[in-house]
Amino acid sequence: EQLDIKAFIRMNYYKNKQDESKSIDPEAGISARFRFNKHLAVEGTFDRLVQYYHTLEGLPVGWSLDMIVPTVEKISPETSLQGGLNLAFCYGHHQASIGGYYKALDNLVYYKHAEDLFNGSLAAWQDHVAQGQGTSYGCELLYTYEHRDLYARVSYTWSKTDRSGFEDVNEGKPFHARFDRRHVLNVLGQWRNFSASLTMQSGHWENGAPEIYEMHVMGGEEWEAQYFHGVNNYQMPMVLRLDLGYQRTFRTGSFEHELNLGICNATNHFNPFMLYYDSKKEKWTALALLPILPTFSYKVIF
Repeated sequence: EQLDIKAFIRMNYYKNKQDESKSIDPEAGISARFRFNKHLAVEGTFDRLVQYYHTLEGLPVGWSLDMIVPTVEKISPETSLQGGLNLAFCYGHHQASIGGYYKALDNLVYYKHAEDLFNGSLAAWQDHVAQGQGTSYGCELLYTYEHRDLYARVSYTWSKTDRSGFEDVNEGKPFHARFDRRHVLNVLGQWRNFSASLTMQSGHWENGAPEIYEMHVMGGEEWEAQYFHGVNNYQMPMVLRLDLGYQRTFRTGSFEHELNLGICNATNHFNPFMLYYDSKKEKWTALALLPILPTFSYKVIF
């Protein structure tokens, strides 16, 4: 009545028909949950997982683009060892949990020559892929309250994700994963027909942070120049966004009416989405999407 234990083991067989590459890999996992009483429980998990499709990192685009590539003869399957420990609490209308996790990944893929992505060399994309490792760890906090007309949820994550072991990338030194965000806070509140959501996130990482050095020529002239070093060496500014909404549903006779009003990014905060070099202004520029944006919809159902 107090202890639940689950475990699994699985054997995978993978074959790529194009290059006849084959792979046989085991997977296994175990999870356990112990309930101290009806209010408090602790849960732990540990898994070894394998996947044969990879998200190709290192692409030269500033927008979100997930290019999925398969395991081939030159690219090994991706493996992960991950574990977590979580403490859950519930009492009345309150629910809360706090926990931590650690994940170690191997055979991650990174595209070495981004400048060749959109030309004919993409046909041999696997020749330009480096493989390495990654780690991710952090802690998570979640709290929810629900009672009558009020619902509230607060979640916070502190995490760190990096890449390492890529011999042809960043001189083999560790570097930030592009999506690595140290702090993520989300707050949601709903009261009757009104709702509000707030998100605060550390900025993601981009390439292109300049470093200044002095140049000297014969005659004693000096001037400053910029150079770039490393991968994902510049952290974008913090993301802050507040959304507000109002929803009402009512009936008149045999008709049902649904009204929705909202304001997206109510604070009009400049949330940078990507970094690019403006050749006309000769400087790095941050591009932001979704300024303050009101929304309205009205629906009649009959």
